[in-house]
Amino acid sequence: MTKKTIQPSKRLSIREIARIANVSATTVSFVLNGRAKEYNITEATCERVLQAVRNNNYKQNFHGRALMARKTYLIGVLVHALTNSFWNQIIAGINEKLTAAGFYMMLAGLGSRQKDTGEALKTMSRMGVDGFITAIDFSSYDVDNMTLPDYWYNKKLVNVLHPLPGIPSVSTDHGAGMTMIGEELWRLGHRQIAFFGPIGPNPNSRFNENWRHISKFFQLRNCDVKAIEDIEEMMARYREFTAVVCQRDKNAILLLQKCSETGIRVPEDISIVGYGGIDGELASLINPELSSVIECKKELGMVAAERLLAMVNEQPDPYKELHTYLLPHFAPGTSIKDIADD
Repeated sequence: MTKKTIQPSKRLSIREIARIANVSATTVSFVLNGRAKEYNITEATCERVLQAVRNNNYKQNFHGRALMARKTYLIGVLVHALTNSFWNQIIAGINEKLTAAGFYMMLAGLGSRQKDTGEALKTMSRMGVDGFITAIDFSSYDVDNMTLPDYWYNKKLVNVLHPLPGIPSVSTDHGAGMTMIGEELWRLGHRQIAFFGPIGPNPNSRFNENWRHISKFFQLRNCDVKAIEDIEEMMARYREFTAVVCQRDKNAILLLQKCSETGIRVPEDISIVGYGGIDGELASLINPELSSVIECKKELGMVAAERLLAMVNEQPDPYKELHTYLLPHFAPGTSIKDIADD
């Protein structure tokens, strides 16, 4: 019995793809390397090239591509944590933009080792990454007065979450988010407000920033607003207020739990508002449904990747300002009571 042998299919070259698409090999290279706009290649031509690639299952030679472009197509991504949806959504946004442009992530979760960020940057540099995206929680730091090592400024780097001096960054417009909460509570008749959650000793910390925004909103309207950091104090004083604005959603969930345990009804006895946005199945388990400002977490990662790719490809930054701020949105739940007519 004669044994059949399967001949491996011939791997097409970039010149053969160019011949099929009726373009030059250079045009194919520009399209596949995400540089079509830079060289004014039309969408019709791009689609013809990509169709030829798809129809013939063409795969680029990674090492040849990297050698020609003098890039590794690797991006170092350093994040605070890998274990919750907040950071995972930022990573998802980064990954979506990078893979669409033919780049790959080298990912590291620093956790409590934030002081090791500089060493991580150096290690990834030795491994040849083309640039960095850092998504590190500096919320308890006085970031406006931080002194960063010179090493940070010598790299193609974009930071997510907290604007750092002299570093391109993408973050949420927390002032706008707190104003959304203030306007909703004001519209519903709330005038005695507590702000619950950590503030910290640094006047320029991001925790302090939210407190400043919400207190300014109500003080300009001649309303009293108090900051309370301890849950036991919050529970003891809840009758002084009609609504509590929480620093983060996790503070709001803790407060909801304490209210449930002690028979305090939400929103009948006290209204509660969170900040940040609870995602997925967890949100549906919270009762009452938490009113909160939702940060655009995936979009933060996508914009950071767009800005870094522009640096790596030596193209103009698509965002003109050093620090890019994304607007959150307010999601009304059932944890706020309308007391305007009371």
